[in-house]
Amino acid sequence: MQRRAAAEDGEGLEMTVGSVVQLALSDVDRAKFDHTNATLVVVEKTGKTTYRVANRNGVYKENVSRAYLKPLPQSTPVLLGLHNVLNEWQGMPSVGIRQIAASLSHAGGQGMLHCACAGMCETHRCKCRKAGRECNSRSSS
Repeated sequence: MQRRAAAEDGEGLEMTVGSVVQLALSDVDRAKFDHTNATLVVVEKTGKTTYRVANRNGVYKENVSRAYLKPLPQSTPVLLGLHNVLNEWQGMPSVGIRQIAASLSHAGGQGMLHCACAGMCETHRCKCRKAGRECNSRSSS
């Protein structure tokens, strides 16, 4: 029974550079209706069981242990549009888990964006406009 559970979880699969993996996202790092896992690609093996992973938004700033990653053996970086990440990951910015979750989010990530505008926001000084969102009465304080 334990062998079957390990095989279903992908625990016995070898992960190499270019492997597509999933990393679980905590409830506090994502919006309520966002995905519970982030799909990433392994770009470097940093230790015996630690890896550096990335997505289109950037390279995750912490090394991730093998225990937190779930490999997706049927997926390839080309299939998921992550092939550019493999080639250009050294020049990509280092990002946190919330920024990775926000890049995958339909709503722009966890939390609300507030601005200090008194009325109509027409300049890029407004936080809402910088983020590409419409300003409304709730976002203005």
